[in-house]
Amino acid sequence: MALSVPQPRPWAPGAAAKRFLLVGLAAIVAVAGSSLYFFGNQLTNTQKALIYPTSVVRAGTLQVTVSATGPISNAINFPVSFKSSGKLGELDGSLGQTIAAGEAGYRRPASRGTTRRWPAPRRT
Repeated sequence: MALSVPQPRPWAPGAAAKRFLLVGLAAIVAVAGSSLYFFGNQLTNTQKALIYPTSVVRAGTLQVTVSATGPISNAINFPVSFKSSGKLGELDGSLGQTIAAGEAGYRRPASRGTTRRWPAPRRT
């Protein structure tokens, strides 16, 4: 029984280029197909419908909770000046209350033991 001796193929430059081209084309098709599968077609102009969360309205007190971090400061700060220095005897009002110009805002003890009403200071 005679064994055939393997013969080397003649080298053809076009066959290697064709094989490389087919492998590259298959890789491009695989990448494009997987991206369409995972991410969808980004070239179409389809928009998804917006869904808003809703709930039934009930009568009651509205409660809102807010949490934040950082420094706390006054939104508006007005400097107040007084015509004379002294001790404050009585404050006619509470924090955040609006006092009109000319209205008594505080009392200062007089030097003889009586209290005198002073008008609210003007804002500068």
